[in-house]
Parts: sequence; C-alpha cells; structure tokens
Amino acid sequence: MKISDLDIRKRIILKKLLYKDSPITTKELSKILGVSSRTVYNDINYLKYLFKDEDVHIVSRPGVGFWLETNEKIIKNLKKELDKEIKTYNDEKQRFNYIAARLLSSDIATTMQELGDNLYVSKSTVNIDIKHVEEWFKKYNLSLYKKTNHGIRIIGDEKDIRYCIQCLLIENTSVNNIYQFKSDKRNLFHVFDEIRSIDIFTNIKADDLFNITNVVNEIQREKELNFTNESYCNLFLNLSILVDRIARKKYVQFSEADIMQFKKTKEYEITTDICRSIKKYFQIDFIESEKCYITLNLIGLKINVDSFINNKYKIISKMDNYTEEIIEYTMKFIENKFNINLKKNKELLLGLKIHLNFAINRMKYGMKAANSLLEEIKKNYPYSFNIALEIGKTLKDKFNINVYEEEAGYIALYIQGYVEKDREDKDIKTYLVCNSGIGFVNLLNIQLKKEFKNLNIVKMISGEKLEKEIKKLGKRDLPQLIISTIPLENIKLPFVHVKPILSENDMKKIQKEIENIKGTNRILINGESSRILDYCIKPDLVFLNYECDDKEKLIKKISKELLRRGYVKEEFEQSVIDREKLSSTYVENGVAVPHGYTKHVNKTAISVIQLDKYINWNGEKVNIVFLCAIDFTFEEFAQELFERLYEIIGDKNLLKELKKSKNRAEFINLLK
Repeated sequence: MKISDLDIRKRIILKKLLYKDSPITTKELSKILGVSSRTVYNDINYLKYLFKDEDVHIVSRPGVGFWLETNEKIIKNLKKELDKEIKTYNDEKQRFNYIAARLLSSDIATTMQELGDNLYVSKSTVNIDIKHVEEWFKKYNLSLYKKTNHGIRIIGDEKDIRYCIQCLLIENTSVNNIYQFKSDKRNLFHVFDEIRSIDIFTNIKADDLFNITNVVNEIQREKELNFTNESYCNLFLNLSILVDRIARKKYVQFSEADIMQFKKTKEYEITTDICRSIKKYFQIDFIESEKCYITLNLIGLKINVDSFINNKYKIISKMDNYTEEIIEYTMKFIENKFNINLKKNKELLLGLKIHLNFAINRMKYGMKAANSLLEEIKKNYPYSFNIALEIGKTLKDKFNINVYEEEAGYIALYIQGYVEKDREDKDIKTYLVCNSGIGFVNLLNIQLKKEFKNLNIVKMISGEKLEKEIKKLGKRDLPQLIISTIPLENIKLPFVHVKPILSENDMKKIQKEIENIKGTNRILINGESSRILDYCIKPDLVFLNYECDDKEKLIKKISKELLRRGYVKEEFEQSVIDREKLSSTYVENGVAVPHGYTKHVNKTAISVIQLDKYINWNGEKVNIVFLCAIDFTFEEFAQELFERLYEIIGDKNLLKELKKSKNRAEFINLLK
C-alpha cells in the first residue's frame, strides 16, 4: 500500500496516529478534520482494510480512542513515506481544493492554524490560499465569515453551495466522462475514486455513487428521457450532492407559491419516481423543497440532438408568454445591437430559442447550469463570449434575470455558430477599376467570377472616379478589395494591379490578397488600411513597470486615464469591475484582458500595463494587462482585435520579451 494512494484526510489521520504518543479520540479527529464522527469511523475502517496485510494494526477502545500497533521499522518507513507526500502540499492547486472542499463540507468553523497543520504549511501561506479561495467563492455568491479565535466558515444560500460543489468536482475530476462509462463498472469506479479524493462528500461512498447512476439510468429508461452527456452528468452530480447534503440536514428553500408552481409541471411527476428510486438505496425522506429542487434540475436539463430534431417545434409551442417575450427581446437586441441576423440560419435560431427556454426556467429560480467547456469557450471564442455577456447585461436590466458566466458560455456557442457560418458565406466586397473600355471590363468581370467564387464585384468604376467614391463612403460601405488594370497611387485600401486579360501570375496575386483579407488583422480607418493594434493601442496609454498591488485599484486608475482622454464614459470604470465579477478576464501566461460594456465606450482604445510585480487576478498571477475599451457592434473589427490579442497572449517567447522590456517604443514595436 502506498501513502500516495490516500486522500488528504486519511493522510492526516495516519499522521496523527504515527506521531501521537497517546490514543486519539473520534471527537478530536472530527474537530481536526471538520467532519462528522461517522466519517472518521469510515476513514479509520478504510485504513484498517488497507493495512490488513502490512502487520499494521489500528486498535480502538470505547472511551479511550485509536492508536497504532506495529514495529519500529514499519513506523519509521511510514513516517518517511508520509514526509515525502507532505511535499505535494506545496502545490497551490491541491491546497486550494482541500481548503475549498473543507469549507464547503464542514459544519463547524475552521481555524487557520488547523488548516496549516493539516496541509503542513505556514499560517501565512494559508492566508494567501484563503484569499484565492474566497475570491473564487464570490463567483457563486458565497462569502466567508471570519472571527478571531473562532475560525472561518462559509455563508451563502444552499442552492449556491451545491452549485459550487458541482463546479469544484467538474473542474477537478473526469466526472464528465460518466455518461460514456455508465456500462463500464471499472472505469465508473475510477471516476468515483477521483470524486471521493476531493473530500467533499462526508456521507457518500463509492458504492453510493454507483447506486445514484442506477437511479439516473432507471429514470432515463423508464421515462424514455434522452439526455445529452452533459445533462446526464449534471443530474448525477446534483442527486449525489443532494443525498449528501440531506444526510447532513442541509436543505434548499422555496416559497409556497414556487412549490405550487412546480407541482403543476410534468417534471414533478418524474421527480416523484426519482425520490422513490433514491429511497430504495438511501433511507431519505424528501421535504417538498427538495422535490422542487430535483424538478428544477429536470426542467433545466438539455435534451440530445435526436430529441431536439424530433421535438423542437413541440418545445417552442409550450413556451409561456413571459418566456416568449424575453426570447423575442433577446433576438431583436442581438440583431439591432450587433448586426447579427440569426434568422439567416433557422436551425441556429431555433436551437438558441430552445436553449433560452430551458435557461430562463433555470434562471428564474436562481438555478445555474455547470459548463465544463467554459474556460475553452472564453479562450477560443472571446468575441462571441463577450457578446453573450452583453446579452446577459441587458436581460438583467430589462427583466432582472441573472445570466451567469456558465450560461453565457452556452449562448456564446450559438453566436459563434453564426460567426463561423457568416465568415464561410461572406463574399469579399470588390471594386473593379478599368480604363480599357466596356468589353475588357466585362471580360475581366467574367474571368474573376469564374475563378474566384467568393468575390462579390459590387461596382465597376473608372480610376478617376474611384478616389471621389472612396471619400464619400462610410467605413462599413468601403470595398474590402480593389482589382485594377491601372496603377493606383492615392488609394490606401487593399488592391491588386492586374493585366486586362488575367495571367496566371495575376490570379496568384489575387488569391494571396483574398487569403490576407480572410485572415487579416487589418482594419479600415478613414479609408486607409491599418494594422489593428496600431490603431487600438495608444502610446500614451502604455505603462511600463507600473506599481499597483490590487486588480480593482488598477482597473480604477486606468479607467480614469481612458476617461480623461475621452475614450470612455464615466460609467465605464464600474462596468469593467462588474464585468470582472461576472466572469474573470484572465486568459493565460500571466495576462488578463479586462473590458467594460459597449454602451460606455466612446471610441476604441487599449491601454497596456506591464506591472512591476505579479498581482492576484481571481486566483491567478498576472503582470501584463490589456485594458480594452471596445465597441462590439463592429463585428469584424472586434473579432480581429481579439484574435490578434490572443495570438500575442499565446506566444510565450513574445510575452517574455514584453515582460522584460524597459522602453516604451520597443514595447509597442514588439506588439506589431
């Protein structure tokens, strides 16, 4: 048996048994670990089983306690192996998980000293870890109650605590694979061991988790429910957490009016069967609020693709007037604000409407949907994710509905679907300039249309009229490409000079320019082509070796600089802070990209801050910040800007140069 196979709680028990000269009682261990006496007994029995072939005996006597009986050589080896494992607690993530799980699962206050002793680290290290955990808890509307000499404990609504537990397990285990393993007992129990290692459940063993998968499988089969992988996982986790919390007499609360509403739903009938099935395995009596909690989970669960295809119109027809009003408002907001016409793709539009139907039901009751892909969505689709957050802001203002970042992540996938399809379908707006007569112009037009399907030749014009035309056009109406049979000197838009009869070399030049436009990081400013970061990053807003030790202080200081220069409105500062509370803008490699809402931006600008030392950014270390004032209503502009920024953030060598640069001109040049 290896010490490394034990979770932190069992290592702590073993340490106490090895180093204590006298017996230790259940009450003492219960207080040290912050768990019930029953959990202590379960852990002791687990250790007894593991040591049964090792000539190591854990002896217990009522009224006296537990102690270890073995020879000195084994004790010495166990201490040596345990001391090796202690070093693993230097890992911040492991300490974070332990502290978060301890606070979420403990009924009593925990002192810093106890945490330090259990993790084998100093009190000052625990203090830093607690700050990171506390920051993370804020995402779930949870806070810490701290009292000198009494310790710390978690405060918050029971629904939020359960959701936080769910997210902790999703982030740190492979529980998302549970659907594909539901017929594979060996792999299932591997997932259960991972879940148990987080030390979040005090009343549930691996066999209990297996029984909960049986409950989900039974209800899915009997009611012919067709869950997505994600829905299956979420229902399994919610029921597991529910069983553990009810065993500890921790209940959710709903008003009598809400309970009456839930009882009228078809999902409540399924809930009754689920409760009956759970009672077969666990001796649990369900109060009405807990039945409503299960019902709400069922209402919010998504169906899979086959069910979507077969039932989409039925789902739409069952929407109530309030939900329809919210969805219609959302569709109009997306189209009017961001020029995104989802009606162009009926399947995408219908999919978003159905998702919003489920989401609104969840959000009405403060229920959140875990999103295991959230970090990937934020990183890979920043433009669409920020559009989704803007949608959430307007729903909060208009209907007082909270759209959490996990929900925004799902909405972002539909926005991104539109963006990808729009990119695929979008033709390049092209002007054809020719002074060789109508015959040559028509021939050139035919050749171009034949060879390049994605060119949309919107105008054929003479060279002398082109310059006047460009001057009178607005930015959105300018051509993306000019193909000309004559040299153009005063036009600073992308153009290709070709012969009146296209040669093979001409076609290569056109193809190259098309590829540049499709993957460009250029924008049009006053009729001129410019690299996007040249335009957005303002030299007087680049700060090197900047002294600031706090995220919020930094946001306030730089927002005031943007306000003073006229780039933003006064409300911008608070909108950046609010946006940060909703979803962290940390990306990776020590870089954060905070930004506020579009309506508080006068004109686009980016301030770049190289900090003199790392600061805490929602639990991550940051020393490069791009604080952005961006108008998201310009779709291509915002997309290209984020793509370029994320290219920089993903380039570790470039970031290394940026972090050590001491010269502003050199720093800005590195970004080009």
